[in-house]
Amino acid sequence: MDARDAIDVLFDQEVLKLITIAVVGWWLLNASVTGGASGSVGVGTAAPLRFLYDGLVTLTWLTGTVIYYGGVLALLVKLVYEASRRANSS
Repeated sequence: MDARDAIDVLFDQEVLKLITIAVVGWWLLNASVTGGASGSVGVGTAAPLRFLYDGLVTLTWLTGTVIYYGGVLALLVKLVYEASRRANSS
């Protein structure tokens, strides 16, 4: 596989979509970790609102984790598949 094939694989439309999915997952994961403190809701906040906030932070963390690791795994599989396909064709 030469340099032109490697560049074609990296700028393939499906690969760019998978990179975007991984970046969105990383962003969700990072947003839930940095904004996940219950104390930021406020001292006088009612318990149901605090519970709702904590639930949304947990859901964001879970969604970000699944999207990030799933996207990275799918990206690696796609890159290996494309590289082996192009190497076998030439």
